[in-house]
Amino acid sequence: MSSMSVKDVVRRTGFSRETLRYYENAGLLPKPARSRNGYRRFRATDLERLEFIRKTKKAGFKLREIRELISIKDRGKATCRVGRDIARARIAGVDAQIASLREVREILRDSAKRCEEEGLNQPCSLSFNCSPPGACSDCEPGREEPDAIALALEKLREDVDVVRLATAADRLSLAQCPNTVSPPTSRRRS
Repeated sequence: MSSMSVKDVVRRTGFSRETLRYYENAGLLPKPARSRNGYRRFRATDLERLEFIRKTKKAGFKLREIRELISIKDRGKATCRVGRDIARARIAGVDAQIASLREVREILRDSAKRCEEEGLNQPCSLSFNCSPPGACSDCEPGREEPDAIALALEKLREDVDVVRLATAADRLSLAQCPNTVSPPTSRRRS
């Protein structure tokens, strides 16, 4: 297979034309060669790259992180140690998200249970506050109860920020370890 048209790549991958162009502009795909009439022509390696992008997105990586992973792969320095460390950092982020989502689920379950206990035809405040009142550590006597879902979502954001900091720290430790590849620098392809 020599080269493929945009239409062929769209058909084979399911990515739209706009997504392909976005990935090119974001530095995730190399700029494709052009045919004599100016149309983009893709290679088999571009299909492999698109499949890698699909899988890493499904694993929860952001495009910025995927660009860094591609950079590591392209330099041929991806050791299993680096792969393991990246996977562990991603697992930590997923674990933090799961914990926060479980908290949100419990709040919603408690609210649904209170509605059933009070009677489904009764007026509902739809407040989704912690149950019972004052049960969460953020409630203080004499103070209005906080919105428990907002608190849980804020905690989720904080957990994600902690994971980002831990990932940055891991990159620094990778840079200092002689047996691993140094962290990639972010640079755009021209």
